[in-house]
Amino acid sequence: MLEGECYFVINNPEYDDSSLNITLAAGYYGTYEELSAGLHDAQVLRIAHVTSPHRVPVRFSSDKERNRVKMTVSQSLCITLSPTLARILGFPHVRKTEYCLDDILA
Repeated sequence: MLEGECYFVINNPEYDDSSLNITLAAGYYGTYEELSAGLHDAQVLRIAHVTSPHRVPVRFSSDKERNRVKMTVSQSLCITLSPTLARILGFPHVRKTEYCLDDILA
């Protein structure tokens, strides 16, 4: 993965000026577990009040029964995935790259 290609933006729809860019570190992620750990670690590095990968606002996990990635958001946030990250995670990046809490729970 190249530096700066895989990122997502966390937006709080209640505040117009509150967005945070979370960038995955460049490198090779051989398994989905390594990728999700990298995404969680990137949030810990970028968000001051998050001190553990277990307390990040956006969690990525694997649904092995359906062979899909699940994104769980801990509060009312909108998440915008970069096209590269959306493709790697299997999200429909061509039609849409922004996911808000209502969309994720639907």
